[in-house]
Amino acid sequence: MCRIRHIVNKKLNYIVIMVTNVIFIVTILGISLGITNTLIFGEVQQDTQMSQQNDLAFMTSNLQDSSFDLLNSSNNEELTTQSHGLIKNKDIGVLVYTHGNPMVPHTADTMKTELIEKNLEKIGHPSEIVTHMPYNWDQGLMNLDKENIKYAVFLYTDLFGPMSTVIHNVTRGIFGEIERYQFCPGVPIPPKSCMYMGMMTDPASDVSDTTLVFAEPARPDHPLIRNAFVEQAVQISENPKKEILVLVGHGARSDTNDMYQVLELGNLADYVKKKLKFQAAVGVTAREDWPELQEERIMDIVNLIKNLLKKPHAEKVILAPATGAGMGFQMVKDALEAEGIDVDEAAEPLSFAQKEFKQWSSQVLKETVDFIKKKAPEENTITPYWNRNY
Repeated sequence: MCRIRHIVNKKLNYIVIMVTNVIFIVTILGISLGITNTLIFGEVQQDTQMSQQNDLAFMTSNLQDSSFDLLNSSNNEELTTQSHGLIKNKDIGVLVYTHGNPMVPHTADTMKTELIEKNLEKIGHPSEIVTHMPYNWDQGLMNLDKENIKYAVFLYTDLFGPMSTVIHNVTRGIFGEIERYQFCPGVPIPPKSCMYMGMMTDPASDVSDTTLVFAEPARPDHPLIRNAFVEQAVQISENPKKEILVLVGHGARSDTNDMYQVLELGNLADYVKKKLKFQAAVGVTAREDWPELQEERIMDIVNLIKNLLKKPHAEKVILAPATGAGMGFQMVKDALEAEGIDVDEAAEPLSFAQKEFKQWSSQVLKETVDFIKKKAPEENTITPYWNRNY
């Protein structure tokens, strides 16, 4: 029986490797032929050379994710669950991550992470809030080590899904040193560090021997989060059948990352429209940190909304900040008003989505803790739920 299982697993592994290689080659050829142009608002935009390189590295790592997940599923019978009852909640700490803003230290994001931190500590997990700006992941990990933890869960609370931001490679590949994600989107600093957006990320192993487990990222269309945006719209909407809801996100430099942000926001917009019966609802991104991309994108958004206002009974625009929208949100609002389009501005959803984030963080951590207790990973890894779709 063991021999048969070994032969089957060996064949499965071979098939997975062959499929991954074929997909990888097709991806490279596609990018070299310019097939990676992203379809946003019905218009094809040409990738920049750097964006193509970022896309290729990001897509490659996620293709490897798929083969990694398939291999794991084919070998589940081989993996012994063992008796890991010695791993208790107090042995598993949590790094509660958000982007942060050094210029505005107290925001809706800090309210959200403080809420999550308190919730997780109530159920027995030592927790530390960490940010990218200012960078303090290593300090957070050292603080958790004082609690004698064995594992640290990296919990992404920013609303960017698995393919929506290169920060996932910085955290998993540079900080976590997981080889298949080791791509620096900024300036590589030998031997293993990365300077990105003015912040230096060093390997966690420089300061700690704790095993890192990277949890499934939060995303705006998650079933436990999306109702926060329904509540956001309810607070401002007067007559949905005559209104157009526009959910504005941050955006990304990489066309691939940006496309996935738009897809997640589009899923969310469809959900809110269905719940509240808006005349129309769309998700857009302002690409606000990249002036060379932002101006064209904002004009695309203005033209999109102009066309939507031509629909019968469409009379008003509700502009809603969704995922990390800041300066770009204001620029979209200004551009619409410059065209004579009046907009009603919705409140930031994170300021009142306490129930949703509490439920989300509890579920995601439970799944991650169950994975840790069952598999007792000895190396830094991601959870098997990373690529889950909604």
